[in-house]
Amino acid sequence: MKILTAALAVLAVTAAADAQRAPYGLPLQPGEDCAVRWYERDGSGELVAKTRTEHSGSYSIRIREGRETLIEADGTFSPHPWGETLLLRTILTAREEDSSRRDGRWSAGPDGLNVDLRVYNDRGQMICRDQSLDVRAFTSLFSSYQQPRRNRVDTSILERRW
Repeated sequence: MKILTAALAVLAVTAAADAQRAPYGLPLQPGEDCAVRWYERDGSGELVAKTRTEHSGSYSIRIREGRETLIEADGTFSPHPWGETLLLRTILTAREEDSSRRDGRWSAGPDGLNVDLRVYNDRGQMICRDQSLDVRAFTSLFSSYQQPRRNRVDTSILERRW
């Protein structure tokens, strides 16, 4: 079954020169050095690929549906002390529901998506590979941002009459 079409809207925030350095989406789990996640809403959503910031080097990503290549991108990135490095941010549009989705993950195979993210260090050694697409609710895309702290003020002193 077709999940995504080749006519996907690409807002690719990939830059061959440098990947973005901003927190985006859910944080990587302990032991997870890179990940590809699709934040889904009504059959469409944002695809986000990122890596840990202590790594520096290059990456390549390919997403295929059957024999059709939907996304193919590569670039370089530098470490940043404020969080994870965003490698790719793209909007995907789905046309049909897919039966290959199980337990929040798309399965690989002819009816599903084949995802291959490879992250290399500066010496060209592969330091991370992710071949799965983790599907999350669109609302969790923004959950990694912490809400600003609000200071509470004791207003009882304002009600006193002098």
